Amino acid sequence: MLDQMVFSVRRLICPLEEHFIQSDDPNAPTFTNRELLTRDSEYYCPLALPLDDLIRAKDNTPTRTAALNLNMAFAPSDFPHTPVSGRSTSRETVILRRILDPLESDDQLEANEGLKIAQWFLDKVQLPREDPGDPGIKKQIKDAMDMARDKHGTH
Repeated sequence: MLDQMVFSVRRLICPLEEHFIQSDDPNAPTFTNRELLTRDSEYYCPLALPLDDLIRAKDNTPTRTAALNLNMAFAPSDFPHTPVSGRSTSRETVILRRILDPLESDDQLEANEGLKIAQWFLDKVQLPREDPGDPGIKKQIKDAMDMARDKHGTH
């Protein structure tokens, strides 16, 4: 909601009574910024910021997707939003939500992202020693990675 409010206010950051096109040409259109905003509820004045570049871009890079996927106010109407699970972080660990669930996904892109995150996690995070009676999270992650690779043919 905050994003929507900021984006709505951002649209109005222009002198409303000024002509949209500043020109000495007598044939230039004479409508004002207010008239343009009234006519086109989606219009906003680009501010030459990185967000503007992401909004105008046509390739759905990971950066653009991350910036626009949940920001309905920023995203163009043709942006392909992807669903995000609404889960409680108090009940499900980050390891489950960000690593194990994506590794089990039928979606190859989601599984590949899970593989990258899982490998980073195993390389960078110091985990407790595993108890012989309990294989632990490290083995669980490695097993899930192997299953994802087999499922999606990536090795």
